[in-house]
This record gives sequence, C-alpha cells and structure tokens, in this order.
Amino acid sequence: MSSEGLFTRYPINRLLTGEEIRNRLSQKEPSRSPPHDRLSVIKMNSTFLECCDIYFGKRGKKTAAFLGILIIGLYIFQDLILSFLFQHPDIDNDTRPAALLIIFFLVLVFGFILLRHELFKWTHYPIRFNRKTRMVYVFGQDGTVLCESWDKLCFVLSKCRNGKYEIRAHCLAEDDDTVLETFSLPYESTYSIREKVPDIFSQWEFVRRYMEDGPEKLVRVLKFTMNVAEKRETYYDGYQRLGAGLPPVLFVLFSPLTFFYAIGRWLSMQSSEIPVWPAEIEAECAIAPDDPYQVDEQHPPEGVEP
Repeated sequence: MSSEGLFTRYPINRLLTGEEIRNRLSQKEPSRSPPHDRLSVIKMNSTFLECCDIYFGKRGKKTAAFLGILIIGLYIFQDLILSFLFQHPDIDNDTRPAALLIIFFLVLVFGFILLRHELFKWTHYPIRFNRKTRMVYVFGQDGTVLCESWDKLCFVLSKCRNGKYEIRAHCLAEDDDTVLETFSLPYESTYSIREKVPDIFSQWEFVRRYMEDGPEKLVRVLKFTMNVAEKRETYYDGYQRLGAGLPPVLFVLFSPLTFFYAIGRWLSMQSSEIPVWPAEIEAECAIAPDDPYQVDEQHPPEGVEP
C-alpha cells in the first residue's frame, strides 16, 4: 500500500503535469476493464454508492508491527528496564545495554509517530458518489468533508512511489488546470500498457458505470460489502479482510501471521471514531424505502455473476 496521501499530503495548488494530462480518464468513456468492486463497497442503492478508502485494506499492519517490536524489545530489555525503574544497585557499568535501550525507546517514539494515522483517528474514510445530485463526498482525515461535482472532477492514472498505480481524482480551479484538492479511489494495482485488460481500471469502471448507467447491472457483480457503516469492524471481519485475495492454501499458510495482523487492525478500529456524514449530506442521499437496488449489511448482495 502506498503511503501517499496518508503520511504526506498529495501536492496541491499546482498545475496538472504533462503525464496527468496524458493519463486523464473520461467519465463518459468505458475502460478496457470489466467493473469490479475490489472489496470497496460499503453501501449501494439507486441514490448513492459508498466506498471505503484506499488505505482500508491494509489498516492495522503498522500497529501489529509496532506491537511485535514492543513485545520483543520488552522481552530483551526486561532486566535492564527493571533495573533503571527501580534503581537496582547491581546495574552493570557497561554502557552498551543502556545505549541499546535508548535506541529501543527512540524506535518506539518513531513508531508512535507512524501510528498517528492508524490509532485514535477514524475507522475509515468513506467516499460517497451520489448519482442523482451528481456529487461526490469525501470524508477527510481531519474529519471535514470535501464536496465536488462528479462531472468537474479530473480523474487520472497515477504511479505511486511503491511502483503501483492508483486512480486519483483532482478538484480543479476554474482554469481547469490548477489542482486544489486530491483524493484516491480505493484500489491500487500494477499496470502495463501491454495489458489487454488492465486490472487497475476495474474499480474505476465500477464507480464510473454506477454514476453513468446506474446500479441495475452492478448488483449482479457485487458479492460482498464492507460492514463498517455506523459500526466498528469486528475482529473476524478484519481477519477476513486482511486475508482477502489469497488462494486458499496461502490463506491457511499465512493464517498465524494474519491472526497477529488482525490484532493490530482490531486495536486500530477500536481506538478510532466512526465517521458520521453531516445531516445535510444524509438528506441529499435519502434512500427510497422500496429501492430494489439497495445493497448493504442489512440487504446482502446476491453475488451472482451476470
């Protein structure tokens, strides 16, 4: 997972680059990939499509890694820590253990800095696409909500520092060239111009078809929803999400590691607040009680391929 947009902000108040102009995607033009939700959908109905953020799938791994370092460090330095805490008279005069202990605590401090985006934040950062008002709402990391017209957004294929690609959406100024804000769709993947069916465009095509054509055909593609609307993810759901996409053999093989990762994910979720949309946005996104295309935790998808 790329950390761009999470640990560091996307560059804004700048002009579109030549590469972004060349890789711009049209909301009206179908991509070469069939639509796929890529385990991103929280809710879908005739009014809006709500997706999780691009960081949601790997959430908790940094917390788990930090816990592992903490446990190992406390085990290694337990005698030295107790000696310092209780001023034991038999402390070894050798300064090397003390130096290692200082390094360990510096690592912990650095770890806490890295975890500021996983602990005590929000459980996820939903993106809502309203096809009736043609508006897109993005729940930000600071708790504010970005609102922009679907038709005015500039979607581009962007390469991340980790070598993978993601679809980014730019809010542009009136000159249609200056980037004011940026967010990403919830999927990253590899990409090659030689690919006949590029995987990276599948989630984009799911969103694009929803906004342009509606949910009628997409309900037959959707197999799962992320059950995090108005609630925290359970440990079991987090465990399943971290292992999603692995072949059955690898899922079993890596299950002990996934079990530990899921602990970090659970702690991250339990320490964070549940995002709540402003009342005016909920009013704009009202769902008809007899909506035949409503899919969410209370209305699970059929998961039937078209």
